[in-house]
Amino acid sequence: MSLLDMRFDTPQHIEVLEQMTQLLKEGIGEASRHGYDVEFPHDIRQTILAVNRLEADGQELATSLSETESGILFQEYIQDISQSASAISAFVPLELWGTELTLRMMAKLLQQPIFLIIAPYGLQSVPTYQVYEPERTTKAGHELDSAEEYYFASSKLDEWLSRLQRACRDTSSTDNPPVVLIYSELHYSRVEFAPAPVSRTT
Repeated sequence: MSLLDMRFDTPQHIEVLEQMTQLLKEGIGEASRHGYDVEFPHDIRQTILAVNRLEADGQELATSLSETESGILFQEYIQDISQSASAISAFVPLELWGTELTLRMMAKLLQQPIFLIIAPYGLQSVPTYQVYEPERTTKAGHELDSAEEYYFASSKLDEWLSRLQRACRDTSSTDNPPVVLIYSELHYSRVEFAPAPVSRTT
């Protein structure tokens, strides 16, 4: 829901917010199916499933999966995400929360960049940064519309900000502006920027 405008916070807008959230989740499923064999070969599927299992319940996959098994489990995982509850009051299991996979598929679906500040323990810790950029790429000899993930260490904040500024200056950003999120305390929240205060001299 953090990908949606936070002005959708009045009672009359709650239903719209929930409907849009569900449509976006379903869009993640559709985006994953576009170029599926190229985007998610067996080794990638197995890695995503293993990381998700470890983060969700602290357990590792018991055995290495076969190509057929990883395909079945991965499709089930995507389907569970796309069909998970979207009501504001709903409980969503940890393993179906937002991940790098869902953010990348969202950038691919929306065809707009997603900028992320990663501060798991709050901004009192040193954050790192990511960008999910929609791109037409060639993978395994196939050209397709996808999205790439770029990582920026804490020392590379200026580079991340420069990339965000370029995205905002892009003529297409008027109708399709970049999304800026912060990940902190296991939640994604939308970042809003306020104008710098005007200095007054006496």
